[in-house]
Amino acid sequence: MSVTPRFYSSSELLEIAGTTRKTLRVIEAHGLLRPARHVGTHRYGQESLRRLWLVLLLRRLGFSLDEIVVLLGVGDAADGAGEAARALATTVSRVIRRIDGSIRDLELARDALATTRVTLEACGACTQARPACEGCARSGKLDAVAAILLVPVETTDPAAETSVRRDGPAGQPELVHRVQRRRA
Repeated sequence: MSVTPRFYSSSELLEIAGTTRKTLRVIEAHGLLRPARHVGTHRYGQESLRRLWLVLLLRRLGFSLDEIVVLLGVGDAADGAGEAARALATTVSRVIRRIDGSIRDLELARDALATTRVTLEACGACTQARPACEGCARSGKLDAVAAILLVPVETTDPAAETSVRRDGPAGQPELVHRVQRRRA
């Protein structure tokens, strides 16, 4: 008794895998999935479904499609299990380093936003008009993010010639104080 292999239409595959047609086409464009043609339509076998699930899992784990191409290509091209395992471990290590960097960036962003929240909560008790925010920024009462949120860009106090710009070091906001020179 032979078992007839099961094939899926694109719509069936998408429903089972829980993804979109656009995602499927992008994955196909990267050569990660190749449908079998069947009377002018795309048909996918069990192996295609398994591979699609693997690609979607690797994407959720932080791999780019280009890295997945390398990862799956290395596994397919390696002569021995040891060689394949070493090559795969190298690729996985690279992704771990990238994820670690993203975690550090997110922790810095979270810390900066926590500081901003405290600053803004303190500003919530302020009864002065909004232009007073520039004075608070100048005096250091506002952190950089709160200054950007509360002080209009290139707002200038004509008396002190102070302004907040968004082009400081490393894209950080910068409070600039310029001494006004008077001509005699």
